[in-house]
Amino acid sequence: MRRDAAFGLLMGAAVGTLFLVPAHGSAQAAPTRESSVNALEVGQRVRVRAADALSIEGVFLGLEGQDMLLRTTPAEQARRVPVDRLEALWVRKRATGKGAKIGVIAGGVLGVGLGIIIGLVIQNLDCGREVCDNSSTFEVAVVVGVVGALGGGAAGGLIGYLVRSWSPVWPVRGQGGS
Repeated sequence: MRRDAAFGLLMGAAVGTLFLVPAHGSAQAAPTRESSVNALEVGQRVRVRAADALSIEGVFLGLEGQDMLLRTTPAEQARRVPVDRLEALWVRKRATGKGAKIGVIAGGVLGVGLGIIIGLVIQNLDCGREVCDNSSTFEVAVVVGVVGALGGGAAGGLIGYLVRSWSPVWPVRGQGGS
């Protein structure tokens, strides 16, 4: 592998990683209470906090008039929660994407570091005390870095898939309830 090709590969991996990082400050309108409730899918696990400080966790069964229908246990009748009394709404999600992003970055950084060490060892074995070209170290660092990023992304995605957490739907951070 030539040095130019390795540099191109490294730059491509670096630019590709930037696309994995979410953009902050996007110009989307903040969701309203009603649009957030309408976006829920039947069967989705939700947590709501109503105006009377009542917090309910259950399975979203749908809307009936201006009320959300939630089932908190399989044996229980559906509970009605008036949409206009909602103060907060969360959904249960997996962290697959977040885990993959963290894994790509961590795996890539560790891979490049390991690749530099391996490259230096190989260079030392090949050249001994002679002056050598450092291109093999660079190439090994790029290849091991890319492999590390791919492996880290896969491992991070798998770990993230196993992790479930509550994700706020409404109000979003920085937005007051309305």
